[in-house]
Amino acid sequence: MSKILKILRSINTPYPQSKYYRKFIIDDVQIGLVRPEVARELQPYRDVFNVEENQVSLNQNLDSYDKRSVAVENVLKQLKVEDKFVALKGWRNECYEVRASYDSKPLLKMDRSSTCLFGIKNYGINVNGYVEHPVYGLCLWLQKRSEHKQRWAGYWDTIVGGGISTGQTVLGTVYKECVEEASIGTEYHKNIVSVGTASTFYECEEGIFPDVAFVFDLALPLDFVPKNVDGEVDSFKLVPVKDCLKIIEDGRFNKTIVCVAVDFCIRHSVITPDNNPYYLGIVEMLHLEIERLYQRE
Repeated sequence: MSKILKILRSINTPYPQSKYYRKFIIDDVQIGLVRPEVARELQPYRDVFNVEENQVSLNQNLDSYDKRSVAVENVLKQLKVEDKFVALKGWRNECYEVRASYDSKPLLKMDRSSTCLFGIKNYGINVNGYVEHPVYGLCLWLQKRSEHKQRWAGYWDTIVGGGISTGQTVLGTVYKECVEEASIGTEYHKNIVSVGTASTFYECEEGIFPDVAFVFDLALPLDFVPKNVDGEVDSFKLVPVKDCLKIIEDGRFNKTIVCVAVDFCIRHSVITPDNNPYYLGIVEMLHLEIERLYQRE
């Protein structure tokens, strides 16, 4: 089996079937998944959470977006103070909308650090900044993530990426992150092309991460050099696409974004059915059915 397929399969873990996991329910719809250690810590907060044998739900008195958001945040802040979960060490004071699917109404907002405790779907953007180099051929600009990042510190990543925060649109997030992460200004907006999505279902010590990335390609001129503004990037490097694949195979690429880079290689015929016998398996691992993840039963 190819290294790329092995890595993709290691990232995209199967949907947990353990009887000890509880469904996270709001308005009679499953929107997440709660592990036993999380359910145990939520148990004392009965005015906010109903912890039952097979599910965790919100108190019926929390019947609006604002009530839910405030009540859940207060519990999470207390758990953070008590140092209950590694994930909460990365508290960002930046919230994600919590919803059953991207096209459904938000049910509450939650600090982005905490959504993995409930297995909530996250939506973000990634931009592939590429150059047609006269000597090296098709190249990608990669960013090396800051050593201060909570997750995947020091790993390589796409030139621009970020989560879609409360009140932000997809394209608005693209423009914002382009400026903050790589100093890609408005003069390049017309060249940014939407090319689909890539998705992962990843589970680790911190929690459960069902993630969907809205993916964009951006052709950049030869003389463009990215510069970081927000302090979240250590450096940038222009690499031939085949070298990018080597970085992935060596385990030096942000694993949760590997699918975005591999998707670029598929769409630009760097990985083809003729040069990789595992082509179909690779393609299937790039587009997991995240939107209906919790509604399959």
